[in-house]
Amino acid sequence: MTSVLYVDSNAEMRDLVRRTFEDTGAVRVYPAGSAEEALAAFNRRPIDVIVSDYHLPGMDGIGLLKTLRQAGVFTPFIFFTHDFSAPLKERACFPNVFRFNGRNGCERKEILRLLRIVYWVTGNHEAGGMRVATDERQHNKARPGGLT
Repeated sequence: MTSVLYVDSNAEMRDLVRRTFEDTGAVRVYPAGSAEEALAAFNRRPIDVIVSDYHLPGMDGIGLLKTLRQAGVFTPFIFFTHDFSAPLKERACFPNVFRFNGRNGCERKEILRLLRIVYWVTGNHEAGGMRVATDERQHNKARPGGLT
């Protein structure tokens, strides 16, 4: 089972990501509402990948990343954010850091795309990922203009 530390100040988004990821049966999500909470959670359990928003209360996502890297932690880190300006791209340029500019509110399709990136980053190709891909196609078929 893949363990994901998901860091986001938006409680609704934390819950939606947790439910979507854990519905696969292949991912366990540990949510945190701030960088400080994330650091404490990271120290309590093994984590396979960290997914973080850039905008966090107190220490931002770059601060979280730098703190981890300075401590010798090189766990894969994915920025899941809507703010993807050139300065952020430059500041987030570290080994094993991935930038996913897909966050646009609480859209399920973006969360499913994020899940596929988590699978790719961690090398997790368990059956849960296939179930999610099928669910997304069915979800899109149900919407007018959805992809088939």
